[in-house]
This record gives sequence, structure tokens and C-alpha cells, in this order.
Amino acid sequence: MAEFGKAPYRADHVGSLLRPRRLLDARYSSDASDLARLKQIEDDCIRQVVAFQHDIGIKAVTDGEFRRRSWRSSFDGTVQGLNHRPAQAIVNSSGQVDMGSFVMDASPFTDGRVKRVSGIVTDEFSYLSSVTDGPKKVSLPAPSFLHFFRGKDAINREVYPDLSTYFLDVAQVYIEEIKALEALGARYIQLDEVAIAMTSDDNVSARMRQAGIDPFDLIDLYLALLNTVIASKGPDTAIAVHFCRGNSNAQSGGSGSFEPIGERVFGQIKADGVFIEFDGPQQQDFAPLRFIGGDKRVVLGLISTKTPVLEDESDLMRRIDQAAKFVPLERLCISPQCGFSSRDTGTSLSVADQAAKLGLAVKVAQSMWGGV
Repeated sequence: MAEFGKAPYRADHVGSLLRPRRLLDARYSSDASDLARLKQIEDDCIRQVVAFQHDIGIKAVTDGEFRRRSWRSSFDGTVQGLNHRPAQAIVNSSGQVDMGSFVMDASPFTDGRVKRVSGIVTDEFSYLSSVTDGPKKVSLPAPSFLHFFRGKDAINREVYPDLSTYFLDVAQVYIEEIKALEALGARYIQLDEVAIAMTSDDNVSARMRQAGIDPFDLIDLYLALLNTVIASKGPDTAIAVHFCRGNSNAQSGGSGSFEPIGERVFGQIKADGVFIEFDGPQQQDFAPLRFIGGDKRVVLGLISTKTPVLEDESDLMRRIDQAAKFVPLERLCISPQCGFSSRDTGTSLSVADQAAKLGLAVKVAQSMWGGV
């Protein structure tokens, strides 16, 4: 297999990085309508953030998702049949989805036949390829995001009377995008799977049942959809799935052990690698990793992007050793648990904090495996 097929790498990261102030000023200022100027600034900032990653020692770089307002905004205008309405799978008094302390804003609503009408992230990848010759990664929200956050009201039933037809069309959107990315040279693609990761929280799944939604039936549907999409990739392409509980203003969309979904999901996912978040005090249980078979790489999200406090290197190495009781050490990797800027407006972390955390991942990888 080609070198790029060896992804994920020992020291990796989820994808999004803190946006420079001048990029945000250009995007949200009174001159935001000057799209040519905004693109020029985005291009310049992407070149700089690629160099930043190379300097730290990251193997597979990203563009930091600098062209996006959020982790999922790349679908805006590129997929026909979608608009947005308030999220309401689990509803709080404000009419927003409430997964504990995590609040989701407006979410996709399907009111027409779903069809890919232009590249979703192909332009992002093309420019990234023009500024680096080394391994690179591009991310997409997993297909469940088109359904989960509005639940039973995610689809106009006059357009799609049943979910099976809808999911076939959604799968085709992703298959076409993956083929287009591969034609451009992409060999490392990440799917950010929020819905399944949230549903593993007992509190979230209980709320879903109260709303008349069977969480495990939904997981089975999402997992089948994921595996259909993954199966379309070429033999030299690595697809990783990030099981993400979010990072919205330092809040997560779930907590606790991944045990409730371990066998059902980790045992059946067909990805080349999985990113799993283990940053919180309630997410210390590595036992669910025992279900991950084959030669999948497991990227341990041990470094938090929710706090500027820098983790202790020896503690991280100890935790990797604990995880190695369930997955052989040679199949393990380390990363921050989530993106540094799931939304472009950022978090409480500074660029210096971000550099320190990415550098720590590289340092631990060198100590544990002899390199990234």
C-alpha cells in the first residue's frame, strides 16, 4: 500500500485549527462581500498554517478548515435539496437540541431530492495540495449529520416517504465526493461522526427514547450508511472516522464510557482508523477498544482542546500503556480529542496553546513509537 495509506499517523489531529484574526476580520467585516479579497486572505493563512504544522512535526497536515465557518458548513450550496431549520431531535425550552450542556444551532432539513451539485471539499483539497507535497488530510461531516439533529423532522416525507431511499441518495453524495477527491490525489479522508458518539451517552440515549427515538436502531442505520460510503474508496485511500462529542465553547455533547456502543459500532466499522475522545474525567474507560479488530489504527484523543492547560507527558504515556491492554501498541496513535476550532470564532485557547498541544502529541509519539 502507498505511504499515504498508512494513515492515521502516530501524532495526528482532527483537522480544524484556530483562525487568524485577520481572516475573521475579512470574513465578518463590512467588506465581507469582497469574496476575491477574502479568498486571497484565506489562501495566505492556509499557506502559513501548513508551514506551522510542518514546523511542529505533524505528518499529515490540513488546511485548518480555514474556508469554513464551522465543521459542517462545506455542505452549504454544494448539495441540492438542503436548507436549515432549528435543530429539534432533543428539544430544550429554547427550541434547540440539548444534549446535556451542548446546544446545537440550525441544522440541515431535506426538502428536495438530495444531489451533489458541486464539489463539497474538493476546492479545499486542491488548494491544500498546491502548498504542500507531503501527506495531507481532508475532513467531511459524517452523513448522519444530515439527519440526526432534526430527528423525525429532518426530511420532507413527501419527498422521501422512507429512510432507506433517502440514505441511498445521501450515500451517493458521499461516494461521488470521495471519488472526486481521490481523482485529485486525496489518500487520507476523515469523516466526523457526532451522532453515534453522542448516542453512546446514557443520558442522551434516554432523552431520545423519551422523544420516541430508538437510539440503537438509529445507530444501526448510521453505521450501515458509514460502511457503504467507506466501501467506495480505493485500496490506497485511508478513511478514518472521528467519533466526536463536540467542542462547543468548551462543552461536549456527551460523556461517559463508550461501552454502550463498543461492540455494536467499534466491532463493525469498516474504517482504516478511528479517532476516539478520551479527554474528560468520565471518559477514561479504554475497555471498549477491545472490540476494535483487524489492523485498524486507533487514535487516542487524550489531549483536550477545551482547556489551555497542557497535559503531562508522562501521564499521557501511562494512559497509552493502559489502552495497549486492549489494542496492540503498534496500532495506537495520539491526537487532541477534537478540533481546535469547530466553529471559526474559536475557543479560549491561544495559538501558542494550540502549538504546545500539537507539539506535545509529536513529543509523545516520538517517545512511544520513535516518530510520528
